[in-house]
Amino acid sequence: MSKVEEKAAFFDVDNTLINTKSLLSFLDFMIEKDHKNINKYEAFKINLKQMFINNQPRELINRHYFSVLRGHNVEYIKQLAELWVNEQIENKYFFNYELLGRVERFKKDNLRIVLVTGSFEAILEPLNRYLKADDILCSEPEIIDGIYSGELTGAACIGEGKRQAVLKYALMHNICIEESWAFGDDDTDIPMLETVGHGVRVEPSSLAVA
Repeated sequence: MSKVEEKAAFFDVDNTLINTKSLLSFLDFMIEKDHKNINKYEAFKINLKQMFINNQPRELINRHYFSVLRGHNVEYIKQLAELWVNEQIENKYFFNYELLGRVERFKKDNLRIVLVTGSFEAILEPLNRYLKADDILCSEPEIIDGIYSGELTGAACIGEGKRQAVLKYALMHNICIEESWAFGDDDTDIPMLETVGHGVRVEPSSLAVA
């Protein structure tokens, strides 16, 4: 007898479950906390902004973002990310409570809750104490001897990378894609939304955190 297939609900994070872009917000937080490297961070931020203005592929921008972590100790970044999350949750507009309600309803219906995002583990682990997902699919910065190399270990979890991550996860966990859900706000989420039976485009909240 074949194993009964499960269902899942795949959620983008930025401007979907939370009303901000986690990587950009965290970059500002790093600048605020690390004054000795402020010139380097500010120059990086200007370069990153120019990539958006020039309509560079989002996968490329996501990959470039993680170069700012080059040389940083993983534990230090984790500590910063913990502080960032603690600060963010003080803002009553940080979470999209309508979608968090959908998460709870899906959990009651025994769907797996999976975050699919271009953000990274250091931010997502403390954040997931509140989002309560079963699994996280994300971009994975390379770590060598406890230090970020500034590179990714595989594809950026953006665009087609999200679709591939969802398909791989579904195969590994016996998920019925046709009966699963996905939620995202951005054009780069479309490949993921079109992969499942029920893809939902989310309108970014007017209460988005600056």
